[in-house]
Amino acid sequence: MKKLTILLLTILILILSNCKNNSEPPKDLLKYTIVSENISDTPLKTQVSINILLTDIKNINEKKLETLLTYLYNQQINRTGFKYHKHLNTVLVYAFSTKEKANAGKGQWVAMISKMYDDTNPKFEISETQFKALTVKEQ
Repeated sequence: MKKLTILLLTILILILSNCKNNSEPPKDLLKYTIVSENISDTPLKTQVSINILLTDIKNINEKKLETLLTYLYNQQINRTGFKYHKHLNTVLVYAFSTKEKANAGKGQWVAMISKMYDDTNPKFEISETQFKALTVKEQ
């Protein structure tokens, strides 16, 4: 019995020591501000759509954008407290270079991450046109 208790405590310690704190942002995360967050909770889908403004675009690259949007996605995906679904089943996060573009609603995002109801994993996309304009402007 004593060996079993020691074994279970060892397993518990290993599990807890390997747990990742998802609320802690990754190092070198791009700086941003949230422009808008819209939640829709209906019988068919429970969705959040977030527009962010990239506020620090020095040394921006696709990997840094993906890291930022994945971090924001992971913060949202396990939200609870909705009427029709336990968790969100659709998450959309859009990154914009200006507040005007974020508020225009014309698809002028630099990068986005999305997970729709039927998707098993989120999809990350870069708008080549907006990204190139952003990186050319900075050089």
